[in-house]
Amino acid sequence: MRGITRTILFILSLLNHTAGFSQRYDFNWVFGYDGGKGDPKFGTTLVDFNSGNPTVSFAAQGKMVIFETNASISDKDGNLLYYTNGYDVEDANFKKVAGATNLGIKYWDGLHANQGALFLEKPKSDSICYLIYINLILNSPIFFIQDLKYLEINKINNKVFKQDTIVFDTLNEGCLTASRHANGRDWWIILNKLNTNLFYKYLLTTEGIIFIGTQNVGPTVKEGYGQAVFSPNGEYFALLDAITFSEGLYIKLYKFDRCNGNLEFIRMGNFPTSSFSGISFSPNSRYLYYSEQKNLYQFDLQDPESFSFLDLIDTIESQTAWGSQYNLHQLGPDGRIYISNAYSNFVMHRINKPNEKGIACLPKSNSFALKTLGVMAYPICQIIDLDL
Repeated sequence: MRGITRTILFILSLLNHTAGFSQRYDFNWVFGYDGGKGDPKFGTTLVDFNSGNPTVSFAAQGKMVIFETNASISDKDGNLLYYTNGYDVEDANFKKVAGATNLGIKYWDGLHANQGALFLEKPKSDSICYLIYINLILNSPIFFIQDLKYLEINKINNKVFKQDTIVFDTLNEGCLTASRHANGRDWWIILNKLNTNLFYKYLLTTEGIIFIGTQNVGPTVKEGYGQAVFSPNGEYFALLDAITFSEGLYIKLYKFDRCNGNLEFIRMGNFPTSSFSGISFSPNSRYLYYSEQKNLYQFDLQDPESFSFLDLIDTIESQTAWGSQYNLHQLGPDGRIYISNAYSNFVMHRINKPNEKGIACLPKSNSFALKTLGVMAYPICQIIDLDL
C-alpha cells in the first residue's frame, strides 16, 4: 500500500510540473562564446526542453559572446524568440534586433553583471515582449549600476518601438528577477537599492511598467556577488550576497505577498564562502539550495531552525580539464535545477530530484554536457517561470 501511495504521489508531482508545458516561454536556453574562429570548442550551444528532457545542439550561425548576463525567451509553443548578453539582442535566426544593440557598457563583449537582464511577455499581448536590463557605469576599476531600463520589442516586425528608464538609482547587482502577480496576469519586479534595506516595487501590467512604491524591510543588504530568486509558488523571495572570504556570504529569506508586493523578513544566515555562489528553490518551494565553490547545501524551509546549520548534500570530487566549481542556479522547465560552472567549461551541474530531502535530491556535478566552451564563469540563462 505504501509503495502504491508513493507511486501515486510521484505521478501527481509529474503532472503538476508538466502542466506548465502548455506555456513554453522558458523552453530554450542559449550559451556560447564565439572567441575562436574555426575552433569547434567555440560557438553557440542551444538547450531545448520541448521534448521533456533537454536536447543540446550546436548552432553554427550563433556569434554572440555571452559573458555574465544571459537571458532568453520563447513563444508559448516553445520556439525561441530572443536572447541577449545584456549588450545586444538577437532573434531565433541569430540576427540582431533593430534598436536593441549597444545597450550599455560592454566588457569582454557582454554586460558584466549576473542577472543583468530578463525578458517578460506583456500581459494580454501576443505581439509585445519586454527586455528589462541594468545600465552600468564604470568608475574604474569598479562597475556601478546606474539605472534600470527597458525595451519594448514588437514580435511581429522584430523591432524595438519604445525604450525608457524604470528607475535611476544605484541598485544591488544580482537582484533583477520577477514573480507573477496573484491575478495571474501582471508581473512584480522587486529591486534592492545598493547597501540598504530599501526595495523598489514595480508592476508590469497591460498599461506598461508602473511604480508601486518602496519598502524598507529586514537587515541591510550588503554589496556582493550574488543572486536573487522567487520561489516557484511565489510565496518566498531569497537573496544571496557573497561579501568577502573573511566575512562570508549572507542569505536572506522573505515572505512575499503577490497581491500587494510586500516583503516580510523571515530569517538570515551568515555562511562561509571561498568562491562563486548561487541559490535556488525546489519546484515544490519547500527546499532552498545554496552552493559555494565545490559544496552544495540544502535548507528545509519547513524547519524553523534550518538556517542554524548546514546540510551538505554534495561536494565536487572529480575535476574536468578546465576545473570545476558550483556557480549560479536556474530551475529548469523539466523540474531539475541547473548550476553553471565557475570556470570556462563544457559541462554544468544538475540537481535531478530537487523536491527530495537530503542526498535523495540526487545532485550530480559535471553531469550536463554542452556543445561549446563558456568564457570564464559560465553564465546561467536567466529565465522567469511564466506559468505561475
